[in-house]
Amino acid sequence: MDFRNFSILQLNAYPAISLNCEKYEEKMKEMIKDGIEIYGVFHDDNLVGGMMLFYYKMNLLNEVISACGIGSIAVDLCRKKEKVAREIMKFYLNKLREKGIPFALLYPFNPEFYNNMGFSFGTLLNQFKLYPKDLPKKSDKNHIAKLDESHVPLLCNFYNSMFKKTNGLIEKDEGEFLRLFKKDTNKIFGCIKDGKLIAYIISEFRRGNLESFLVNDLFISEILFENSEGFYEIMAFLKSQSDQFRYIILNTQDEDFVYSLKDPRNHSEKILFSVYHECIHKGVGIMYRITDVKKIFSDLLNHNFQSENLKLCLNVTDNFIEDNNQKLILNFQNGKLSLDYDGPYDVELCIDICELSALLSCNIKITSLYKYGLIKLSDESSLYKLDKIFATSEKPQCLTYF
Repeated sequence: MDFRNFSILQLNAYPAISLNCEKYEEKMKEMIKDGIEIYGVFHDDNLVGGMMLFYYKMNLLNEVISACGIGSIAVDLCRKKEKVAREIMKFYLNKLREKGIPFALLYPFNPEFYNNMGFSFGTLLNQFKLYPKDLPKKSDKNHIAKLDESHVPLLCNFYNSMFKKTNGLIEKDEGEFLRLFKKDTNKIFGCIKDGKLIAYIISEFRRGNLESFLVNDLFISEILFENSEGFYEIMAFLKSQSDQFRYIILNTQDEDFVYSLKDPRNHSEKILFSVYHECIHKGVGIMYRITDVKKIFSDLLNHNFQSENLKLCLNVTDNFIEDNNQKLILNFQNGKLSLDYDGPYDVELCIDICELSALLSCNIKITSLYKYGLIKLSDESSLYKLDKIFATSEKPQCLTYF
């Protein structure tokens, strides 16, 4: 790999990267040691594009599956609009199929671009801007501590215990948590009770007013808790910061967080319509795609699909991966799945790979897909049985960034 030219390519594509070329080269070499793969696209021996691949284990419906994220997609400024990015994506998806990895992940620079390639939107990010006094107070903060590198094993063990029972989470190793402490601006606080971590936040201080160094906000990029005890200790800690911070800006994929608040307004004083107060900013981020339809269902053979009985003919359309254009009979018997390729069935579901990716990752209910005309069913009376089969108690949560 031509690390120097790849570094130049990346720094031109992402001007916000605060490293010079030599430092970025060093960073890439360290990433390779951690198992991250770096690829370049060459036309006539000239580097015109590149990407990085990150291999993961992901919780999907409480089954551990293989997944791979693509990041740092870059195209030479002189080769824009020449389909280099499409070439990169073709290579990426085909490589995952060859490796038997059924799920692809990415953070989009342009959601429409990847949606057209079969990627579905993931759980939206909810950003709350709250006065500390507006946070709930149902506990004290006696077990809150500022964490440091010595707490890395504690953090990793706690996170991976949550990974095992949280749809969408990606397994992490200690190195990922150690890197959090290498970023000087990160302030990590946790709730430790009886030697066990039960909640943490990752935060940083931000200037709230350029004209006054005394006005600051606390920006929380990540919050994870095992139970309400840990959650309310974290809230008590944040509530106690009213003389330190103007706003607590909290980012979460949990749309139900709003119900823990007495006043969720973001103090913009905007009325959106009728008497609806602005309270949350939402953003689209992580996107999901099935790379191999047969493989993803094979990985879910041990999953119990709500003890239902149904023979479903799945008719998939994939304009990007030809081999996914097939009919597959999903035979659900008492919730256990088996796969067939012919024979009788109860209902046929015609679905695009994008919508199938959204359905199987639990980002959308099949009833909603049907309501918006995004799928076709041969028998509408089977809709609510299918809704039960693909039901989940939670949308996927992703706290891994690449």
